[in-house]
Amino acid sequence: MEITPSAKDIRETQAAVHDEMGLDLTLEQALEILNDPHVAGEVASWGVYDTETRGAIANFLAKKIVGRPWPLYGDGEEVAARFKEDLTKNARALGYKVIASDPGELSWVYCHRPISEGDAHEHP
Repeated sequence: MEITPSAKDIRETQAAVHDEMGLDLTLEQALEILNDPHVAGEVASWGVYDTETRGAIANFLAKKIVGRPWPLYGDGEEVAARFKEDLTKNARALGYKVIASDPGELSWVYCHRPISEGDAHEHP
């Protein structure tokens, strides 16, 4: 079943990515995200501002732009800093408008869930 994104979902996706990820999306870039089946299902069920939905959006963009998932809370500052640098460099190369002039300004690191002691996750 195909879900057609509403104008509200498009605007909210653009706003969330702008505010939390430091990228200004074109209409086409927003539609590409919202046409992903996983993201579309999350948006339809919970809306753009749900934590899980924003995580799905962040991971879609991270995999597209950087080639790996968005860093999780607990990955460490080095991983987050390297990710931010790669995101900024690759986003510009792919035609995304980066609104933060310094990767350090991109402070949002997605926390999918708290990491407990002894709990590990893998990044492919």
